[in-house]
Amino acid sequence: NEDNNMTTLRINLKDLFDSPNLPDYEQPAVNGTTSLAYNGVPFTKFAKLINDSYESTKYWANNIFQLPSGTNSKKFINLLNFWLEQFNYDTEFSDVAMKVVMTLPNLLLQKPSKTSKRSELSKALEKRLKLWDEGQFEAILRESRGIQKKLMACKRNDVSASQLFVHFILQGKITATNRLLENQNQGGVLPLSPSVIEKLKEKHPHSASALKETLLHGPINDVPVSYFNEIDERTVEKAIKQTRGAAGPSNMSGQFFQSFCHNSFKTEGQLFRESIARLSRKMATEILNPETLDSFTACKLIPLDKNPGI
Repeated sequence: NEDNNMTTLRINLKDLFDSPNLPDYEQPAVNGTTSLAYNGVPFTKFAKLINDSYESTKYWANNIFQLPSGTNSKKFINLLNFWLEQFNYDTEFSDVAMKVVMTLPNLLLQKPSKTSKRSELSKALEKRLKLWDEGQFEAILRESRGIQKKLMACKRNDVSASQLFVHFILQGKITATNRLLENQNQGGVLPLSPSVIEKLKEKHPHSASALKETLLHGPINDVPVSYFNEIDERTVEKAIKQTRGAAGPSNMSGQFFQSFCHNSFKTEGQLFRESIARLSRKMATEILNPETLDSFTACKLIPLDKNPGI
């Protein structure tokens, strides 16, 4: 049952495509996971909780707050960094690590209300970090779900174009301002309906064999692994500062990541950027199990009324 107010398209793309023809990759290691635990919770239960949380949070509206300065925000960045490193170093947690990274912001950084002050946001984060350390993941999910339900119930539809115009201009979001002005004479976001979903499915046809003329023939020169060694912390920092755009299922936008470059998080931000650099080099040089990356490659599809067309 689809909520017509939900603008994120819920389509399982796996149903639309044949199995990919991929090179061999290392299968998930299952040995030892029966006795493995995280924060007192058995690994199998923890993995299920994370998968269930991700399946819920990836449809949520963006309601995460910018990190306030202070110890709690540093702990959050360190927690993100911990899970990135679980993936980078192929630990026993690596199969679920990327999903944890993509789920953490939605679970720990939900803004209690639109009028919450910085001190209240810091206290909310402190409380959730404590629950996380105690292994009370379900309690965090329940609270965040409640906030999202309240958010959807009073979904703001009273913000005028002029208010958004001023908001974007003050934040220097010129591209968003231009898009707002261009969309004034268009239909905007379409509510989901069976007909809209069918139209969108048509835009994702079934896979087919590649045409012969589109393939490379003959020997292919491999790119040396050393070529990617130049991707380091400073490269990542430069890329983050130049990143613009909205968030995917994690709800971490370009602006959110830029806060990791602030002096308030000098040490934590540097460690995080080093982990991102390792992740980039790993993806560029290794054949990885695609199932461990599905949350990383996921995106949000929003049906727009092009008047005519979708």
